[in-house]
Amino acid sequence: MKILRNLMCLALACACVTAQAAITFYGGTVKTGTGPDTLNLKPSSSGVSGDLLIAQIIAKSDATITAPAGWTKITGASTTASGLQQQIYYKTTWDGDTSGTETFTIAGTGASNASNGVIINVRGASLSSPICGSNLQASGGGSGMTAPNVHVTCAAGSGRLAFFASNDGSYTATLGLENSASAGPSNRAGSGSTGVGLFSSNFVMSASGNGGTQSGSLSGSAVSIGATVIIGAGSASTIDHIQLEISGSPLTCTPSTVTVKACTDAACSALSGSSATVTLGATSGTLGSTSLTFTGSTTTTLTKTSVGTTTLSATSSPAATNSTVCLLNGSTAASCQYSFADSGLLLTIPGQTAGVTSSGSTRFSVAAVRKSDNGLNCTPAFASVTRTVKFWTGYTSPASGTKTLAVQGTTVGTASPGTSVSLTFDSTGTASNLTLNYADAGQLTLYAQYDGSAGTGDSGLTMTGNAAFVTVPYALCVDSPDANWGCTAADTTCTKFTSAGTAFNLRVTGKAYQAATATCSLPTTPNYIQSNLALSSTLVAPSGGVNATLSPTTISVSSGGTATQATQTVSEVGVFTITATPPTNGYFSSYTVPAGTSSNSGRFVPAGFTVTSNTINDRSDINTTTTIGGAESCSSSFTYLGESLRSLFVLTAVNASGTTTQNYRGTFARLNMAPVSSAGSNGLAFGVQSGATLLNSRLTASCASCGAFSAGVANIAADLTVQRSSGSTVDGPYSGASVGVVATDPDGVGMRNPNWNHDLVGANDGLSLGTTNLYFGRFRIDNAYGSSLQGLTVPAYAQYWNGSVFVKNTADSCSRMTVPTTVSMTSTTTATLYCGGGVGLYGSLTGVAATSGAVSAGGTATLSGGNLALSLSKPTNSGGGYLDLALSVPDYLKYNVDNVDQTLPACSAVADSYLHDDNPRARIRFGARTSDKVIYLREVY
Repeated sequence: MKILRNLMCLALACACVTAQAAITFYGGTVKTGTGPDTLNLKPSSSGVSGDLLIAQIIAKSDATITAPAGWTKITGASTTASGLQQQIYYKTTWDGDTSGTETFTIAGTGASNASNGVIINVRGASLSSPICGSNLQASGGGSGMTAPNVHVTCAAGSGRLAFFASNDGSYTATLGLENSASAGPSNRAGSGSTGVGLFSSNFVMSASGNGGTQSGSLSGSAVSIGATVIIGAGSASTIDHIQLEISGSPLTCTPSTVTVKACTDAACSALSGSSATVTLGATSGTLGSTSLTFTGSTTTTLTKTSVGTTTLSATSSPAATNSTVCLLNGSTAASCQYSFADSGLLLTIPGQTAGVTSSGSTRFSVAAVRKSDNGLNCTPAFASVTRTVKFWTGYTSPASGTKTLAVQGTTVGTASPGTSVSLTFDSTGTASNLTLNYADAGQLTLYAQYDGSAGTGDSGLTMTGNAAFVTVPYALCVDSPDANWGCTAADTTCTKFTSAGTAFNLRVTGKAYQAATATCSLPTTPNYIQSNLALSSTLVAPSGGVNATLSPTTISVSSGGTATQATQTVSEVGVFTITATPPTNGYFSSYTVPAGTSSNSGRFVPAGFTVTSNTINDRSDINTTTTIGGAESCSSSFTYLGESLRSLFVLTAVNASGTTTQNYRGTFARLNMAPVSSAGSNGLAFGVQSGATLLNSRLTASCASCGAFSAGVANIAADLTVQRSSGSTVDGPYSGASVGVVATDPDGVGMRNPNWNHDLVGANDGLSLGTTNLYFGRFRIDNAYGSSLQGLTVPAYAQYWNGSVFVKNTADSCSRMTVPTTVSMTSTTTATLYCGGGVGLYGSLTGVAATSGAVSAGGTATLSGGNLALSLSKPTNSGGGYLDLALSVPDYLKYNVDNVDQTLPACSAVADSYLHDDNPRARIRFGARTSDKVIYLREVY
């Protein structure tokens, strides 16, 4: 394909060859150093952005040369030889800052050794593949120096650079400058053997080839290095069109300035970065220059001494893709025609601020000029006179409006013939320091007309002029029309505004100046229109919090001087200011509208609370950990009624998107971190339910550890107890009982995406924390009897109510019991035994002691499969006897044994009408035998 293309190019006289940019060289200033040093090299003062930079650095061979970031060594042109080194680097990303420096570091060399460096700008080089070829040749001595040809073929138009270095700072050099090369920067640093010499030359190759040889001769014998670098040319920039611009009213008595631009797109938003030559023509009049070579834009003048129209034309090299565009005062000049008036008024108007009367540099001037009677020289028409000039305005952008303009304090009309204003002209024919006041924004055109009269000696003379100018808003008001927007106090005494992440109306309005008036009460500038004002926020409170993220991040004012954005969100909790910042130089391409910042806004609150890492630790009187995810000391799948379970979870304040609001902290975290009984109250409303059965009325809750919010997160460990029913009622079981919570703070912030209903009425209002099994339990000891000659095993076990009968709770391997100690009974100690537990021996019975496995009396034993392995040792007296056995168990395992409210003094209980308050008890006999007639015996309760 490449061969075919080349053949086609030959056949078409190479019409398809891409145009190349012309390479030119610009040398910078040489810098020297001594010993370990830094060479702060500046590019050429003639450099522009897009130039390729080439650096030549020379030092002794013991030095370590370090280039700054962005530089690439040309290895084929860099070497060390016999005590001398020359390193050549290039950089493609220079920004055109001619005041900046590029710092090369010279390290590790002797204190008296010299170094040398320079930067050369290469314009028109290819920045994508700048190096076509490189080569070098070192000489161990003698006066001759050679920069050899490269071993590749480089295209015509390439730039050939020769770099020479010598190891003696005293010797001068004479360069051969073959192929009409030009001498580049040169310098000698130091003297004798501690010095070095730097020399260079350059030329643009007229034909393709290897660059040939460049030579040089030293004034003495020294080690030298010659290096060659050939730079490839870049493609010439494409010009979309040439644009000619004239501002003001073209007059026969004063030259008009013509701005010539080489535009790279239809809107002329970018200018060519390469040199272009433009040839101008005019059907009448005189151009200051008809051939202009420039990069980007330049100016010339157009003088026409007779009234009438002239047509401008332009051609360029490289040729523009589209036809020439001509503008007059920013509007299209049809057919590139410009009409010249014999005389006129020149208005010079700087930018204005809405509502502010011009002062200082913002005052404007009117210059009256006409063609002289005795030649083509323009002289001021009005010299040291007072004249009446009529003014009126035209709305330019926007094209209509409602506000009027005051000139010198006089409000002028919006149509011809205008309003008369008296002006005093100085000796130059200029009325200066004139004032304007326009209480709107946008671009206006101010028109002026002077009509001569017999009284002023210029009857029949009419002079006109106009100038467009821009007025920017005095200020921007940033606020919201929504209720409770402001938060002057910047604390929680402010009423809630809205929740974080929830859309609200943000409004930005252009304002005109008015004395002693707050920003948002200033008059609106209805003609202010601007797009893409950047929005940002600043945190005011809480202290130590994080700033919010705004969405959207821009707002555009499209009409009426104001914009209300209904989708605005602030991601965080707290109080903020919001700033709208217009683009720099973004108003009519040259003006910057001042940024506007709101007053304290908010208060923003969370959109809701979420629950994560939630677990239910059953039987928290045994499993006491308060750490989320902490190990349980005894895992259980149930909790007895009257016994506490522990709910552990992470409570997080979030915005409407579910992201943590880190500013919900300190006083801005208003949630009461304590249990409350009713959902909707400020706090944590826990609840328990089993199917349609609501157990909330029997629930007591307390915080084992309810930590304060930190960065929007709080760790909760709450103990929840579903009490037993009153009186002698037995209920349950409540299998799969659901536990949940409703968190509500004083701002009405509740649970996000609730999936649980606290009262089983209406919509969900809480979040589930998990499920468990709740049992009515009791502990039982069976009566037992046996021989006095051996120990006795006593049946002792936990039970729960299964809805019909009590059954052994084989799932209970966590309950802990104190093994009872032995006491001697009297007629007054029975109640004490029943309330406190023990092995109560009657009469002559002695020596009986209780154990549970390896646990002796007084120790704590743990159930296994619901059983307490309880044993009694044999008595030490002969003949046996009986005893009463009682266990002290937790309240949730007590049961109604005597159908009496336990109020005996030994029990330390109060009369509460609750009958399930008895410890388990049994009568044990030693020395009794069972009846031979009894086959099966069962006690029924």
